[in-house]
Amino acid sequence: VAEKESYPFIPYYRLLRMPIRAFRILSKSTPAPMQDRSFLTTANIGFIGNGLTPTNHLGIQWFLEHCWEDVRRQLPGVRMRLIGRPPGERMFQGQQVPCVKAEDAHCGWAWGTIYSGVEERHGIDELGYLSAEGLLEEVLSWRLMIVPVLRTTGVNTKILVALELGIPLVITPVAASPFDFDEHETIVAFASQAADFTQQTVSVYTISWLWTQLSRESRRHWEKLASHDPARNDVRNVLTAVCQATDAQGYRSWEPPPIPGEAVRPTLALPPCAKAAAPAKK
Repeated sequence: VAEKESYPFIPYYRLLRMPIRAFRILSKSTPAPMQDRSFLTTANIGFIGNGLTPTNHLGIQWFLEHCWEDVRRQLPGVRMRLIGRPPGERMFQGQQVPCVKAEDAHCGWAWGTIYSGVEERHGIDELGYLSAEGLLEEVLSWRLMIVPVLRTTGVNTKILVALELGIPLVITPVAASPFDFDEHETIVAFASQAADFTQQTVSVYTISWLWTQLSRESRRHWEKLASHDPARNDVRNVLTAVCQATDAQGYRSWEPPPIPGEAVRPTLALPPCAKAAAPAKK
């Protein structure tokens, strides 16, 4: 790897990679609190995400519009617990300023749905940002976590929280794509259509053996991700390609693109230099 100062005329690229274990929510010295969790000691459905990110809000909006009514009909008393900055909140002089639903139509997780303004009455709790301790306590109380994200811009770190804590996941294939989930293994519950998402949510919420298996396999997959980097081969291929395109001097040789009708290496045709006049004799 060449230093930029040594070759200032070459484009300088830096590959930044963050290992999965850097996102852990539990300290290595902390006993795993999820060992005390059981099917009957958990309740409710949760989601973690920044509501100012369109993919997060659109996913929750889709779930509320197409799934939530049926979920509540089949699971009386269940609540939707939303962690993260709600849509419409803004920053002013370094302070968070909540939106006012009576003044801003784009306010809260449920805006654009029939639940806007009456969220609590319909089992929707907006918790905002929580401290690390509050986040851990809240998430460990959930029966399951949903990730109804229909489009993604990269790794959804919210999924890592659920995997590490052994929280069963009902998730779209799009949201799960960066995590190498084997669809033939019962690690998470996949669903992309509204009816399937509703049914998977109800099944995981009510079937104890399915909940136990997903909880166990989620944690096992986290340990696999933390000890094995699935991007290792990709990075190896990138470095191999860079080395092959670089000569021994540490820079990439440049070949001019061919121009139709001209030689590959045209010869410069400069006018002959005029001979200098001989100095006059004194």
